[in-house]
Amino acid sequence: MIVLNTKTFDELKEEATSDLQAVGFNTSPGAIAKLFMNIVNQNIANLYDTLTVNHIRAFVTTADGAALDAIGVLVQCFRLKDETDDNFRYRIVNQCLTLATSNETAIRLTALTVEGVNDVILKPYSMGAGSFTVIVLSDEDTTSTGILQSVRNKLLDVHGYGIRYNVVSPTLTYIKIKQRLVINSSLSDIEKQEIKYDAQLALSDYLSHLTIGEDIVTDKITQILMNVSENVIEESNMDFYINGEKALYVNQSCRWFERFIPSKESDNIVII
Repeated sequence: MIVLNTKTFDELKEEATSDLQAVGFNTSPGAIAKLFMNIVNQNIANLYDTLTVNHIRAFVTTADGAALDAIGVLVQCFRLKDETDDNFRYRIVNQCLTLATSNETAIRLTALTVEGVNDVILKPYSMGAGSFTVIVLSDEDTTSTGILQSVRNKLLDVHGYGIRYNVVSPTLTYIKIKQRLVINSSLSDIEKQEIKYDAQLALSDYLSHLTIGEDIVTDKITQILMNVSENVIEESNMDFYINGEKALYVNQSCRWFERFIPSKESDNIVII
């Protein structure tokens, strides 16, 4: 971190003398004046450079490293172990809301400090007035009870007195689907198999990355499959199951606490 270093008059005089001896000068008054002016201006330029850097590092949006740590101390916000500048900067900006407690930002940031928590989704009034639910997302489809309990314990410090809250893992709704592709007949069997394989990967990626409360849209599936290759002429649904039961192949709504994911069966996504 660059800081503004102070220098005494004797130190500045010694540096100027050293600079003069290094460059040499003639005895004409004009040359001497110009040389002194250059030395003074060079020191002033260095000072401006240092001031500019320190000015930039005084703002949360542009500070980094130790400078950002120092800003955090001012608002009683301290960097977590291995926390990036961007994440720490976000917490500093929202520290006033965090200190106030009993608000969405305070609850969200507190839950995110628990190890194993990737993200949280808050649903207000889930159990009536003055209540809320925290849906905890982790690396696993179903968040472990240990992580959920840790979040509950953390929230004891920030939720308001008398407010009811619940901490849960998302409710998983399993999808099994079979789609049929009509592919350009001029292609070889190997080329057709490659297209079907790519289609399976694309559809799997779509279903695996649906977020909590996100609906399944059949037009989106059609778009994904048709975009796999220009040789895909048509696509249609053959089978569609939700939680093991056959369902109509139509847009499927997802409730705020649910999440659609592919089933655990080996043939959960089939392209024929």
